Amino acid sequence: MSKRSAPPSNGITVDRVTKKFGDFVALDSISLQIGQGQIFGLLGPNGAGKTTLLNILCGLSRPTEGSISIFGMTFKDNHNDIRRLLGYIPQETALYEHLTAEENLMFHARFYGVPASERKTRVNQALKLAQLESRRKSKVKEFSGGMKRRLAIVRALIHDPWLLMLDEPSLGVDVQSRVEIWDRIKEIRAKKTIIVTTNYMEEAEYLCDRVAILDQGRLIALGSPDELKK
Repeated sequence: MSKRSAPPSNGITVDRVTKKFGDFVALDSISLQIGQGQIFGLLGPNGAGKTTLLNILCGLSRPTEGSISIFGMTFKDNHNDIRRLLGYIPQETALYEHLTAEENLMFHARFYGVPASERKTRVNQALKLAQLESRRKSKVKEFSGGMKRRLAIVRALIHDPWLLMLDEPSLGVDVQSRVEIWDRIKEIRAKKTIIVTTNYMEEAEYLCDRVAILDQGRLIALGSPDELKK
């Protein structure tokens, strides 16, 4: 959605990351390599550590042990630079429901410093991608769960991040809306590195190039959906 150059090819490295909350071990020495341009899935039940790992990758939480590198940078040395390259959609949609779809996108564009000359074009592109062009003037409180989720995804793209992270993107939506959300994610896969957490095996299979299965904070299996099924 902008003219920014392509990200470097070294992707994301998670090196022996452990996260403890007191005596509770939420993540236990997790190591992963996520290639640039991949859709990478974190699959596991509630409490497996998926959101904890995503929070660390977003810089919202620090690992107790281990380290991460995002496109060759670390939060310790390049915190602000990394944050500008991230788009994050949490489980809670967190839209401004009293604003219209267009106003939500425009606010986000201004917040992230999108040049004024590009904002209208990017907002129009986002509404088209979300299939919400006809509802641009509607307040978000009038939207269905699936419409809100699609709007949240394109809002996270408005500043053209290199890395998009989605925490259970189809949580709480109906089957038809779920497939629409999956298709929107696939539409942007060529230009982004995408990390998706999910409880749904079919979601991981439909979307992801590679999948890490987590359980009780440990990495149980890692591979392509076909490899894991075999």
